Amino acid sequence: MIGEDIHESFNDWSDLRNRILDCDMKKCSRHHKPGCKRISVLFDREGIRQEKKVMVLISQDPAVELRKEIDDAEKIEEKLVEDCQRNDFGDKPISPYPNGRLKEMLQRIFNPRKDPIYWTHSLKCLPKERNPEIGSDWPTAGQYCTNYLRNELLLLAKEEIVIIAFGRYAINASLSVLGKQQIPPEQRLLDYLTVIRDTTKSDWDTLTFHWENRTVRLYVFPHPRWESLWGAKKIRKAGLERFLRTEGDKVNEEWSRICHQT
Repeated sequence: MIGEDIHESFNDWSDLRNRILDCDMKKCSRHHKPGCKRISVLFDREGIRQEKKVMVLISQDPAVELRKEIDDAEKIEEKLVEDCQRNDFGDKPISPYPNGRLKEMLQRIFNPRKDPIYWTHSLKCLPKERNPEIGSDWPTAGQYCTNYLRNELLLLAKEEIVIIAFGRYAINASLSVLGKQQIPPEQRLLDYLTVIRDTTKSDWDTLTFHWENRTVRLYVFPHPRWESLWGAKKIRKAGLERFLRTEGDKVNEEWSRICHQT
């Protein structure tokens, strides 16, 4: 669970980026572990007009698979933008990464710096070394990162925001920003998704909120890396496949609406 809310506002993308880069001045456990070097990542949209409607992909940590190869935030950001714009659908296996999964859902590439599809992370900085204690870091780090996410959403769109959240941390960050109850640590994510289906009275219905004079629709997914574990039991696999297919169709409908905005 995320700790006490922090509300700090930023005027523009440049202001927000500078604050994230300077975040080690905050008392955040992810920055204050001995020898823990961190790289902050943000796809800022400086100079891009605020959209009426936008789709926001939220994953956990930025570029974990790149941390051993690249030691520079700008290079990591360029690599990730390049990956989002790579047409690699073909016959390859389903992507284990959220940005690849969204490309597969929409069957399109995107640029998170310019297009009405934005990509961000529930935790804004990347540990240079493997961090097995992310669960214990989250309550402290999350309160700062969630405030950054809140500002990103405010800067992105003025009317409608469609959030596609992959995994527990991304979902909890979204719920925290929207002022809603987060998933408790003892509850399995798959059980949470089942509760959503049962309580909405509509098959795998979306979550819709009115927030900061905007309409926000939240679609929640397991992280792609965990799907194979969840599908180990036949009954779970069938439910998971149905869930992914149905939610994927809804995400496509949302994208069609965003494309036709005026």
